[in-house]
Amino acid sequence: MVNLLGRKWLQLRRRIRWAIGKGWDLNDFAGRYDSRVGDSWSYTTDPAHEMRLQRILNALSPLAGKRVLELGCAEGFITREMAKQAARVVACELSPLAAERTRISCDGLPVQIIAGDIRSCLPDEKFDLILASDVFYYLTSDELSRVVRSLAQRGDTDCRLIMANEWNGSYSQLTSPDQIIKTISDTLQWHVINKDMAENSIGSHTIATFALVPK
Repeated sequence: MVNLLGRKWLQLRRRIRWAIGKGWDLNDFAGRYDSRVGDSWSYTTDPAHEMRLQRILNALSPLAGKRVLELGCAEGFITREMAKQAARVVACELSPLAAERTRISCDGLPVQIIAGDIRSCLPDEKFDLILASDVFYYLTSDELSRVVRSLAQRGDTDCRLIMANEWNGSYSQLTSPDQIIKTISDTLQWHVINKDMAENSIGSHTIATFALVPK
């Protein structure tokens, strides 16, 4: 009963925050990382995630010599694979616990971990590639617009922004991939150069690649 009430309260809190223009925050993810150890999102046990990983790596290619900014790295499932090829990866993660697990997972690789909210903690440096995998849909459209405008200031010449997002009917309260693409394009700082959607056991997985609009 206590757990049920807790979930109901969390759902109500999310709806209230969304109504006033605020997306998910640390409280929305704490339970998942606190109660599960190592693979909180089943990335290593669900075959759909392996296919998803390969699609993302293909969209990022080539990685050799690139400086990569990853938004919402979770426990480092994608981070580790990118860092095997890239010159440097800076990975941002809202949950301090998940960020620490990424640090351990990526030990010995060229990875810097930033534990913080991408709405306020983006590093002040330039990148060749920016990846947001299953993170933008937790932001409202206004928050997303502000974040991607900030990202435009951190993109070096020919920088690409890659948005990867799963989607199914249970995500109806979040920002859909089509709305994410529209919001990013509406900033007039990024333009979409490729969009690809694949069906999987979860629902669908959309990858959109953006390039900086020349100033």
